[in-house]
Amino acid sequence: MNHGGAALRGAGSGALAGLLIGWLFGVFTWFTPVLAAFTLAVYGLVFGAVIGAIFGLVAHALQRGRRDFASVRVMTPTRYEVVADAEVADEATTLLAKMTGGV
Repeated sequence: MNHGGAALRGAGSGALAGLLIGWLFGVFTWFTPVLAAFTLAVYGLVFGAVIGAIFGLVAHALQRGRRDFASVRVMTPTRYEVVADAEVADEATTLLAKMTGGV
């Protein structure tokens, strides 16, 4: 991840939080609640995006990219360990050889 990506992710999360907080403040306004809710939600979205981008950029810069990682979607094992009782160990070995093409 680079500085732009960190700022963009911060802006996205900040915008969502700002939108929610602005909307909540707008809902509890007694005078023209619909207009106030919409206006405060938009202001919250913009303000949250700016603050989130700044915090995301600063956090990324302070960590110098050391905590960047890519998520792993699928884990594929390289080996298996089979535990079987002594009575069925030979049968388990035979079945495993048939599945993987050899032991």
